[in-house]
Amino acid sequence: SLKELGLDKSTLVILTADHGEMLGEHNIYFEHRGSYEENIRVPLIIKVPKLFLKGKTVSAQASLVDIVPTILDTLGLNKPSYVQGKSLFAFIKPLRRYVFSSYIHNTHIISLRTEDCKLIYNKQGNHESWELYNLKTDPKEEHNLTTIRRNEFKRLKLIFENWNKPATALGPIRKGPKLTEEDRNRLKSLGYSQ
Repeated sequence: SLKELGLDKSTLVILTADHGEMLGEHNIYFEHRGSYEENIRVPLIIKVPKLFLKGKTVSAQASLVDIVPTILDTLGLNKPSYVQGKSLFAFIKPLRRYVFSSYIHNTHIISLRTEDCKLIYNKQGNHESWELYNLKTDPKEEHNLTTIRRNEFKRLKLIFENWNKPATALGPIRKGPKLTEEDRNRLKSLGYSQ
């Protein structure tokens, strides 16, 4: 369609997903909440007209919060101070040392991922637990190393706790203003309400 409309050479296309799906890994089926690799490692394909790195595959970590800064960078616009993330066009060098992901709904499942390791925090009610995996030697996340690699666990836990302090997504949900009739109609037209 973009070619037919003559827009293929002037359109930024980004293909990604907000989560993966568990299909038997860790004996979990058809769930997309959690912080295992099958849940958080999603495709990210970016097509930019006349990009000098056409066809390049980049293995550096990125986060979905990097998409808005990437779009702004493509348009030549400055990133407002309240926008999180970094433009992915800096991908010549690794972008992020740490990537966080979270699922919060009756339980808090949050992960901190490095190139090699992942720390998972899970809190349900008053119970909390931690998991640490070496993704290079244990890509299926089957061997929890929290008691074996104590120094690595403590180091990543400290980084996690410093990140988590100001994280607004973990706080109570604040009620916003009431929806207007126009707002309700717009949400209905987009398929978000009936």
